[in-house]
Amino acid sequence: MSTTIQSPPSTDPRTAAEWIEFYYAQGWSDGLPLVPPTEESVAAMLAAGGLTAKEILGTIDERNAILPAEKVAINAVMAGCLPTYFPVVVAAVRALCHPDFHYHNPATSTGGSGLALIVNGPIGPRLGINATNNVFGPGVRANATIGRALRLVMMNVLNTRPGYLDKGHLARRRSTLSVLQRMKKTIPGRRSMCHVAFVQKTARLRSTLQTHLWVCITN
Repeated sequence: MSTTIQSPPSTDPRTAAEWIEFYYAQGWSDGLPLVPPTEESVAAMLAAGGLTAKEILGTIDERNAILPAEKVAINAVMAGCLPTYFPVVVAAVRALCHPDFHYHNPATSTGGSGLALIVNGPIGPRLGINATNNVFGPGVRANATIGRALRLVMMNVLNTRPGYLDKGHLARRRSTLSVLQRMKKTIPGRRSMCHVAFVQKTARLRSTLQTHLWVCITN
């Protein structure tokens, strides 16, 4: 989905450029420029997710880490997400934090496992998540920024950084995290809710070193 803007914003782009360089200096970036968050943009993310700033989305016990909604929202803004994407980001974060996923294992492995996020339900087509041509390629904002938001959360909230808690020797080319939309109809009669399911496919995916997060949003 693209929007044509007839005239540029009235604000000075040099201000944003200064902030972007500041974020690089802090080590918050994944290597690409970050969108400077504002109180308004973070509030819009939280509102889209129906969350308060201090609400806890999950914990990673092995890292003694908690994930407040506000920190996740800030990283989603920096990744370039639209507020409408935030329910998917939230569901993915909750999946990461579930004890059965064992986040610390794939995130710290010297094998450099890559994560793939599979989105199921009508929200995928509604957000424009690509599930057809060039599915792993560039050019689709939803695919690119949802995965990037989760990677930034991993870096900036969970300290999954190369040479620190990320022990991968060579890493993966798609370390920014792949996002896929599963082509499937919603199950009739299921109540409107966000449901997170996940599967860690270790044996079958050993050759590709990928761990899947399955996010099913049925509203």
